[in-house]
Amino acid sequence: MFNPFVPFHIKMIQGLRDLKRPYLVSQTNFQAMDHFGEDAKDPILMTDYEDRMLAKIHYHALKDKYRAILNLENKQHREKLESMLGAGSRYRVYAAFVENMAQVEKGLNDKYSSNIRQYVSRHTNWRVGSDKTLYPKLQVIFGELFVILKYSGQEVRFKLDELENY
Repeated sequence: MFNPFVPFHIKMIQGLRDLKRPYLVSQTNFQAMDHFGEDAKDPILMTDYEDRMLAKIHYHALKDKYRAILNLENKQHREKLESMLGAGSRYRVYAAFVENMAQVEKGLNDKYSSNIRQYVSRHTNWRVGSDKTLYPKLQVIFGELFVILKYSGQEVRFKLDELENY
């Protein structure tokens, strides 16, 4: 799987509080799943919000056993997150942001260029010559990664997971 999300570090807690983004929505980070069993820790993704209502919308859009809303202004919630980040924790926690989007998009193109061509061939009427390169863009919506492709004034958007099947 392709996981561009950065590990969540304890110093991010105060940073998000300082930025007035205290609401975190947790969910399973399927992009970081270890399908070979080398790491038994459950991957969790935390998406930060400034607005409680937006966090609630995200929360209600999820059907996930790890869905929750944490308020970093609540001491008990902070302590819970700190315990999740601890060395003996059963979780690997990620923040729903990417450090270098250009580098991640290049890696996406390098890893999935063949899959992208197959997707375009099956799901669009685009006729992309073999001498042309499509450059995917990534977007994070409610903790899900979406690929955006543009060609000849047209745009297609789909979940990154769909590329795994090609």
